[in-house]
Amino acid sequence: MSDVILERWTIRETNHGERHFTGWNVVDAEGRVSTPIQTFDPVTRTGTTASGSCYQLRGRAGYDKDAEHVWQYAARMWKITSWIDVTSTLVPDFKNPNPRSDMQAPTEMANVSSLNADSDSAQTQFDAEPASRLATIRYRAIAYEAEQPVNRSLPNQLRSEVVDEGRVAIVALDPPDSTLEFLACVRVLLGERVMSRATRQAFVALPSRTMVFIESVEPGAHVGEKVAKLDVTVDVDGVRAGMFLDERPRIDLGPLQTINGEGIWQTVLRFLPTVEVQRESAQDTQS
Repeated sequence: MSDVILERWTIRETNHGERHFTGWNVVDAEGRVSTPIQTFDPVTRTGTTASGSCYQLRGRAGYDKDAEHVWQYAARMWKITSWIDVTSTLVPDFKNPNPRSDMQAPTEMANVSSLNADSDSAQTQFDAEPASRLATIRYRAIAYEAEQPVNRSLPNQLRSEVVDEGRVAIVALDPPDSTLEFLACVRVLLGERVMSRATRQAFVALPSRTMVFIESVEPGAHVGEKVAKLDVTVDVDGVRAGMFLDERPRIDLGPLQTINGEGIWQTVLRFLPTVEVQRESAQDTQS
């Protein structure tokens, strides 16, 4: 039996490499933030924490005002300077109010006891060896400097645009999530361009507010279908982003520590989701 039942929950990873549950504590009627997670099963949505408590995540993931107040206090107490929301990575079916265990027998157990690795490599580990498939990914990423606050009477200024494609091996999520898989592929391809300086505008300075659109582009087309929008802002607390994916609720990411000299696309890479993806070959174009 769970000690704590959370509704309107999230899972967050901090700059310490630790992950925490946050949400509304149904039993005690209060906002709650857990100590670092030791184990987590995304099928049953249950986990254990460093304090020995057992958590049950009930219903859909979401935002809870009281939990946010507790999180701000906990962040100061634990000296958390930056964090990212990893809910959609660890629980791809977070929009479903019922865990997969209600529909099938549990077949996977995520073990997040080793959470001291870099956040880019700290991934949920599954007992079964996942299958992969090859896919050719073509995307377009556009960054606009937005007014702060947004002035709808003025057009946003185009700061940078990248069109790229490549062939990658993707380890499919279970249940499948084509949006997260696509963005993880974009992260790999865009990361290669930034690291190799193939993108001439990779180091364009980051404005105080940037609107980034990522599209899936069909061969021969110049524009594509919008997959994600990121609203990136820089303030005294660092850099943060609101991510919008299809019909999902807004995903709040950050704040992350600002890095001197970091450009637009370097910052975007820090907010894109990570799924196991292996680069096979590339054919790059710069618009």
